[in-house]
Amino acid sequence: MIEKFLFIPSSEMRFLLKSESFNEGIVRVFDFEDAIHEYEIDDSLKNFPIINIRVNDWIRLPFNLIQARKIVEDVVKRNINKFIIPKFESIDHLIIFINMIKEFYHNPKFILLIENARAYNELNEILTQLKNDIYGVGIGSHDFSFETGIKNSNDYLRSIRINLLLMAKAHQVKPIDFVSRSIDNKKAFIEDLVEGFNCGYRSKFMINPKQITMTDRYPFFSKQEVEFFQEVLNYYNFELQSKSAVFKYKGILYEKMHLKSFQEILQWGNKFYE
Repeated sequence: MIEKFLFIPSSEMRFLLKSESFNEGIVRVFDFEDAIHEYEIDDSLKNFPIINIRVNDWIRLPFNLIQARKIVEDVVKRNINKFIIPKFESIDHLIIFINMIKEFYHNPKFILLIENARAYNELNEILTQLKNDIYGVGIGSHDFSFETGIKNSNDYLRSIRINLLLMAKAHQVKPIDFVSRSIDNKKAFIEDLVEGFNCGYRSKFMINPKQITMTDRYPFFSKQEVEFFQEVLNYYNFELQSKSAVFKYKGILYEKMHLKSFQEILQWGNKFYE
């Protein structure tokens, strides 16, 4: 139900090795920015030959052209071509950074972290110009709040959270919900998870395996809701023989286009309640 992007400090061998045991549905993000110090970059790069690289692995680069180039030059040998770019301040700033990476890769993909007001203001232009390069976009909520002065809470960031999702979907790139700071406080984490889910997000950045476990165990839909969606699909497929674009079931009007989301819920529900 929720795609999980887990930040892993690239300097911490024990965390890197532990990530080998994660199922391949978890997207690993090897972090060379917030999670490590600048002086740890060289030693962190030495860890990579020990790790089995997966096709859905990403790297969060530091937004320093010299440091980032050093990392890209090294990881190109490991066939990692997916990068998260934080802290850029304008489209011009971003294009310089992307062009540097394209010196080493034919078709790299990027997730953008929006962490300041100007980047947020220029996001629509960025997605218009660079749509073929951008895989996803999210907010770096901690830095965004610090830079703008907006309180880092769901109530104050809700409109920004929704607006970013709408811009991403309008340009057909993946919106990724921001990190929750709650690791041991289950109630606080679930509140944040559900807030993002209700805002439309189906992907989320995470910083600890505990957050993955809490996400996997959360019932986004009740068993009764899952069973009802199955009834609606059965009615459409067998009673209506899949012929109607618009139909009514138990007094509620549905459109054929709604059924795709019902099928996704059923796929999740059948596994969750098995």
